[in-house]
Amino acid sequence: MQKEITKKLPNSLKILLAYRNTPTLIALLFLVIGLIFYFFYLKDFDFREYFKLKGSLAQTTGIITKAYYTGVSNEIGDNEGTEYINAFEYEYKVANEDHKWLSYSGSAPKKVGDKVSIKYNKNAPAYSVIQNYDARPNGNSAVLLLLFPLIGFILLSLNLIKGIKFFIIINNGIITRGKIVHKKVLYTTESNKKYYRLTFSYYSDSTNKVAHKTSILTGNIKQFQDESKELVIYHK
Repeated sequence: MQKEITKKLPNSLKILLAYRNTPTLIALLFLVIGLIFYFFYLKDFDFREYFKLKGSLAQTTGIITKAYYTGVSNEIGDNEGTEYINAFEYEYKVANEDHKWLSYSGSAPKKVGDKVSIKYNKNAPAYSVIQNYDARPNGNSAVLLLLFPLIGFILLSLNLIKGIKFFIIINNGIITRGKIVHKKVLYTTESNKKYYRLTFSYYSDSTNKVAHKTSILTGNIKQFQDESKELVIYHK
């Protein structure tokens, strides 16, 4: 039996096909957590500065012109105390050009007028940081928080691509019948429930000469063994 599908799918069903159950929920969880971290910790993050300070750096000397407490504090270790983050504005000269910038530290006892070692980008000397200081109040490690929205976005994109693939097949597919040619136990849960990968063989032509295979993952194989062949939809 080969029958072409001509009826278009409703948009609500397309959305359900694009929704990949648990994988989509995991992707959304990473994305939501990532956005929360972003708005709380990274909303003022200067990405240009971060990447400029990862490039080709040179070193010079600067003078602190202003020092003040930022209002940001961090707990140190396990009840070892509190680290109060101070900001240090400084001036320095590169190729006879004057520059001003600021860095942060919770341990350096520097004051106005002190000389400090500066690391700056050779190609963009306006981007700099005091050696062994941080370029932002919470430290550069905060950029790792971008991994959460990035992972969430990638997982969501992959699941969306799979969902689009499914409703394109169903929306423009051909119905035929296939039979199980291979059954494999993939894993068993603690409650002894087994999950199988079932492989089906089907033909894409009326002469039954061109055979294809497709597989599914299921924990309920009874519904696929009640008949000698099961319905298969493939893209025409």
